Amino acid sequence: MLVYHAHDYLEAAAKAGYDLYLCGDTHGGQLALPGYGALFAIGRFGRKYSQGLYEVGRTKAYVTAGIGVEDTFPFR
Repeated sequence: MLVYHAHDYLEAAAKAGYDLYLCGDTHGGQLALPGYGALFAIGRFGRKYSQGLYEVGRTKAYVTAGIGVEDTFPFR
């Protein structure tokens, strides 16, 4: 299991054989539209892993949207 602040190393963790990757930091894309999802998300992979459960190879990953907002971008 790997717990990290962001999803930036998810694909590397999958290649390394981790079973579970837990992270956040994307804030669910900060702004999202119903039926479309995140308009953008911070981090290395952008919207690709913006929030939710993913499976990359044998690695299961959960990206939480969290509950807070940033001071520099106070929108949800």
